[in-house]
Amino acid sequence: MLLHLELPGNAFSRAAAVIRTRIGRLATVVIVCGVLGEGLYLGRPLWLPLPAAFLVAEDAIDRADVILVLSGSSRWRVPAAARLYGAGQAPRVVVSSGSGSNALISLALGQRLAETQLITAALERLGVPGEAIEVLDGDATSTYNEAVAFREYVRAHSVKSAILVTSHLHSRRAGWIFRKVLNNPSHLGVKLSLVEAEQPAFTTQNWWRTEDGLVAVFNEYLKLAYYVVHY
Repeated sequence: MLLHLELPGNAFSRAAAVIRTRIGRLATVVIVCGVLGEGLYLGRPLWLPLPAAFLVAEDAIDRADVILVLSGSSRWRVPAAARLYGAGQAPRVVVSSGSGSNALISLALGQRLAETQLITAALERLGVPGEAIEVLDGDATSTYNEAVAFREYVRAHSVKSAILVTSHLHSRRAGWIFRKVLNNPSHLGVKLSLVEAEQPAFTTQNWWRTEDGLVAVFNEYLKLAYYVVHY
């Protein structure tokens, strides 16, 4: 029987070759990752706006039966609704039934005011007459609840078209849930146009540079995922 004996030098050479091969592969991975990382960094103005841009939805505006202002971010949404009314886009402005309040204003006035009261007062101050403003029934605590409350308003007033005013990052989710509630299974046939009220604090082009923008985008994706699964 012949025994194959491997000399120590041969074993060392093989081990060194294996190490060189692994180091070469690791170096290749590091280089590729570095190139990709640098490409992502240099190209960030092109791809960073995309996550926020996906959340934004806006439609061409035609004259409608009503303008609906959703609660929240009233500082931006209310002026947008008032401008639409002033431009003759609808004869009525409907205020969502949110039950929140502004603690600072309530403290200053010495009384607790619901958000709908503040929105109504702001609309009147911006030129919308009180007789053209209506408030939805109920206390909506979510966009879904607002959509349900508006569905009942649509049924009671035979609304066929509406302009929905909301914030830019909220527009896609709002449009999706409103259309779902209004037309499935109700099939009310309401033509809904989305108008996004821009928030100068951050836009789709710079949202990652501010804490508010980062939180808003992250939260909106969480809510969008929840709505798709739950509703």
